[in-house]
Amino acid sequence: MNKKTKKNIKKITFKKKIKLSKIDFNHSEKKKIFKDLNFTIKKNSKVGIVGKTGSGKTTLVDLIAGLIKPTSGEVFADTIKVDQNFKAWSKNISYVPQEVFLFNLSIRQNITFRADSETIDEVKFSRILKLCNLYDFIISQKEKEFTIINEDGNNVSGGQRQRIGIARALYKNANILILDESTNALDEESEKTIVENILSLKEKTVIFITHNVNNLERFDKILKIKNNQLSEIKK
Repeated sequence: MNKKTKKNIKKITFKKKIKLSKIDFNHSEKKKIFKDLNFTIKKNSKVGIVGKTGSGKTTLVDLIAGLIKPTSGEVFADTIKVDQNFKAWSKNISYVPQEVFLFNLSIRQNITFRADSETIDEVKFSRILKLCNLYDFIISQKEKEFTIINEDGNNVSGGQRQRIGIARALYKNANILILDESTNALDEESEKTIVENILSLKEKTVIFITHNVNNLERFDKILKIKNNQLSEIKK
């Protein structure tokens, strides 16, 4: 990389807000997902996103995360365009998809991305297990957190898989937590508990996609996607 290129790369810090400005996104010439979206997410706010299947919920958070680029318009972290330094921007984000991928490793390794022999923050690890309602499941296992997840993942349920995915995202401890339908395999009580625990994290911006509007009662803002537009639902 030459010096000129390095000078063009912007440092990205996230201190105040994420801003989407005049966003259009088309999957094809005939399929428009968003048209002239403009909205702001304040740092440390909790934002819920709802909408019908295929309305563009995942596309929206992928745009925010910088995983895809808009057809036109810009995504800003404070005053810097996120596509000017995606690598730096991605360090601010923990993203939990609907289908969580697990490795054929221990539960501990799947959460921390560290070998079982490596030192981890045990206090942080234990706290996250409780936040994600994983503690009782893990202590019920013969090998506890060192239990190996099978190659086909058949020794964990869909709900446990999602809890491990959320725990992994929280262990990364990024500024922004994006949850894309990543509690839909949980029973109602467990889902409510985990959502409440996530809302208690005051120093974290949370963007939560769900079909269950009842989970969003305590969120700062609820956005609904309909007909290529975003509108705020009044609580």
